Amino acid sequence: MMFSDSVLALFFQTFCTITLAAVHYGLWLQRRQGYHATWALAWVTYATRLLCISAFLLDGRRVWLFAHQVVTSWAGLLLLWAALQFALRVRWRRRYAWLGLLSVAWAYIGVYRMSSMATAGLTGAVLLSGVTFATGGIFLWRDRRQPSFGARVLAWAFLLWGVHHLDYPLLRSMGQGVMLGVFVDVLLMVTVAVGTLTLVLGEEQVALAQRTGQLEQLTQLLLRAQEEERRRIARELHDEAGQTLTALKIEFDLAGQADASTRVATVLNQIRHLSELLRP
Repeated sequence: MMFSDSVLALFFQTFCTITLAAVHYGLWLQRRQGYHATWALAWVTYATRLLCISAFLLDGRRVWLFAHQVVTSWAGLLLLWAALQFALRVRWRRRYAWLGLLSVAWAYIGVYRMSSMATAGLTGAVLLSGVTFATGGIFLWRDRRQPSFGARVLAWAFLLWGVHHLDYPLLRSMGQGVMLGVFVDVLLMVTVAVGTLTLVLGEEQVALAQRTGQLEQLTQLLLRAQEEERRRIARELHDEAGQTLTALKIEFDLAGQADASTRVATVLNQIRHLSELLRP
C-alpha cells in the first residue's frame, strides 16, 4: 500500500513536471530563446527521473536505479546550463558533452560497483543538490546585477530545492517519506513556475520600455528634421524669393508700371506669410 501511494504521488509530481516543461516549450515557441528550450528539456528529463524511480519502487531491479541516477545528473546539468544561458548568455561547446558521459560512468560505479546502496544514493543526491545550489547562485548573481523579483524567487527556490535534494537518501530510501518529498517538490515547482513567468514578464516590460524609448528618440529626430527642413524652406523663400520680388517691385515702380508692381507686392506678401507659417 505504501509503495502504491508513493508511486501515485510520483506520477502526480511527474504530471506537474511535464506541465512546467510545456510552459517553457510554449515560451520557446513564442520567444525563440534557447534557454527556454533547455529548461523544457531539463524538466522532461526530470520527469523521466521520476518515472525511473517509480519503476524501481515497483520492480526493484537495479537497472531502473541506474537509469534514475543517470537522468538525475542530466536533469541537474540541464537546469544549470539553462541558468547559464539565461544569465551569462553562455554558448554550447562540444566538450560540455563529456559531463553527460561522466554522469553515466559515475551512475554505473554508484549502482553496480559500490557495496552500499545508501552511499550510491547519497552521491547522486549530493551531485543533484550541488548543481541545484549552483543554479540558485546564478539567479542570485543575476538579481544583484539586474534586480528582478522573478530572479530572486528563482534563486531562493533553487537554493531551497538544493537543500531538499539532500533528503533523498535519508528520508525517501525505498519509498519512505515520498509523500512529504513530493509535496515539497511540487511546491517548489510551482514557485519556480511563478518565478519564471514573473521573470519573463519583467523582461518583456523592460524590452517594451526600451522600444518605447527608442520610438520616442526616433520621433524627436523626425520632428527635428522636419523643423530644420521647414526652417530652411522659410529662409529660402524669405531671403531669396523675397529679395528677388522686392527688387522686381522697385523696378516696376521706377518704370511707372503700377499694376505690375501691385501684383508683385501681392505675391511678395503671400510669400512672406507662407514663410512665417513654415517657421517651427
